[in-house]
Amino acid sequence: MNIAQLVFCWPREAKYSCEPETYEGWAIEHHSLELGTTPLRVGDIRHWEDLDWKVAKIEAYAAQGDTHSRFSVVMLTLDGAEPQHDPWDDDDPQLMSIYISGEDFVFGWPEHSEFLPKLGGSAPQLDGWEVASLQDFEGLHVTNSYTRVRVCWCAPTRVSEPAVAMASA
Repeated sequence: MNIAQLVFCWPREAKYSCEPETYEGWAIEHHSLELGTTPLRVGDIRHWEDLDWKVAKIEAYAAQGDTHSRFSVVMLTLDGAEPQHDPWDDDDPQLMSIYISGEDFVFGWPEHSEFLPKLGGSAPQLDGWEVASLQDFEGLHVTNSYTRVRVCWCAPTRVSEPAVAMASA
């Protein structure tokens, strides 16, 4: 399975204009998720917001203990040129978590590794879902956006049945 975080990067000048119309003053990127069997390549095109976006850059991550799964951060721009990013604010390891349910997904950016999701934990913003299995990926290059990514596959929260008291006759 190929898991890709898609990062649609508006041109930097969009920060100072009215485009995109949904720009809220703090980000000029939109993050999405794509699951598939074929990995994306530089130059591939995805359609979003009624525009064609070209894959400009791909960051690869290695799976720990799983040679069949791949994770990547895929940067897409309108012209296919590699986007410019501001540097991270600090020197702490950059972590990302992704919670995937049968209905939706949520990204998270914990500050420290002890805050990464754990097996059986609840899935924030996905009410009624808990972490059923985990996959860890590590950045292959120093220039990757993240040092570690944890993908959480979620299942509906199990409701424990109340114990039934057995009465003896």
